[in-house]
Amino acid sequence: MLKIIYKKKMVLTRENKQLFVKITVIVILFLLWLIYRLVILSPDPIGYVSKLYCFKDVLILDVFNGLTRFLAYDLQYRDYFLIFGSNLLDITFLFVTTHYVLYGNGSKLIVTLGIFYPLRALTQLFFLYESYDMSTLFNFPGFYSLTVPLHPGVDYFFSGHVGSTSICMLYFREYFKEKLFKYIGTVIVIFQAFLMLAIRGHYFIDLVFGYVIAHYVYIHAHYLSEWLDSKFAIFAPKKETKPETKKDARDVSLTDHLSLIVIDKTDKATIN
Repeated sequence: MLKIIYKKKMVLTRENKQLFVKITVIVILFLLWLIYRLVILSPDPIGYVSKLYCFKDVLILDVFNGLTRFLAYDLQYRDYFLIFGSNLLDITFLFVTTHYVLYGNGSKLIVTLGIFYPLRALTQLFFLYESYDMSTLFNFPGFYSLTVPLHPGVDYFFSGHVGSTSICMLYFREYFKEKLFKYIGTVIVIFQAFLMLAIRGHYFIDLVFGYVIAHYVYIHAHYLSEWLDSKFAIFAPKKETKPETKKDARDVSLTDHLSLIVIDKTDKATIN
């Protein structure tokens, strides 16, 4: 008896297997992201196109010029700005991945992240821009971040800050009924865009394409995840089964009463 009970406890349910797979995939994607940060995102700006051949971003040169100079002259406020923005992205991303691991169905989020970041790494090989003056504002503020490489890098086009928060915003809109989460997701995207423009961490075109590409990757990941879920049952959403209710013999519907009345009338007519 003890051996039988022990064997039953060792059997993994479908929910536990799905939880294990989701955690494993998220961890693998995060480790790949760390390798990308440490190996590919080099702070060496060699290979950048000269300013003479770059786009002139009027928005960051004129509109945000005063705020950028203020942050350049007082790096303490720059540090607060960067720490708040990077940790806000960390909290948002961890919240989304944790919610997906515990309550999410299907492989849509995994497919979205698996397409977005490799596509961004590939795109950066062809779009090289030179940094403007004072672009060193995007530097280590004294506090580490889990998801943001806080050093001057070569990853301009397209924006990972806006792209990743846009994915989180779309996740909020799809899986949360409360409007508060939708508004919070939108505010986080806007703040990340504002932060990148203020410290000249990105061109404005990087932010626009970061949102657009994240949006379309999330849409097309839906169709790819449906195919993946149909091929691998471990990712398939759990089907809700409604419990069958036993009909009590005493519960007679109105149609049953009517049929009984008709039968009674016919019986009486035949007797008479």
